Amino acid sequence: MGKTAKEEMITVEAALDEFETSSQLPINIYPGSDEELDEILNMDTDHIIKLSCLECGAISFRLARYSLYIQRLYNRDMAKKTWAEAAIVKAAASCWKDYSDYIKYDIKIALIAKENEYVNKLNSIISYATQRTQRMEYLSAGVKHMSDILIRQQQYKKKANEYE
Repeated sequence: MGKTAKEEMITVEAALDEFETSSQLPINIYPGSDEELDEILNMDTDHIIKLSCLECGAISFRLARYSLYIQRLYNRDMAKKTWAEAAIVKAAASCWKDYSDYIKYDIKIALIAKENEYVNKLNSIISYATQRTQRMEYLSAGVKHMSDILIRQQQYKKKANEYE
């Protein structure tokens, strides 16, 4: 008997881990506590203006790390989704001709998923990965933008200090 979709997903995740390790990427660790990141992400303009040069740089670095963390989560979910989409095509191929050519792709997959637990599980993986990637899609870029703003603030403060 073949592997279940969950077992295959574990194999895919192991392959992703192996790729990251062989690429010499550090382990993707959440960069800070929830409270710390929440405080940083919700700073108001007055607070940012009062930060020192060193504080701007340190917070910018934390935000850049958080951006990288989010991007790696996004990339991982996109890889899972891509794998599941390819696997679902292979798994559904044998049943494809049982349905009219005039039925939309997603409807055919849904009908096949009703009869085939493996296709159903793959469809769930795709759905979950899609939801996660849609939530993260622009988040990494937004956090990186905040990091860049703090770097510019740091540079402004350095120049201001030079003229004092």
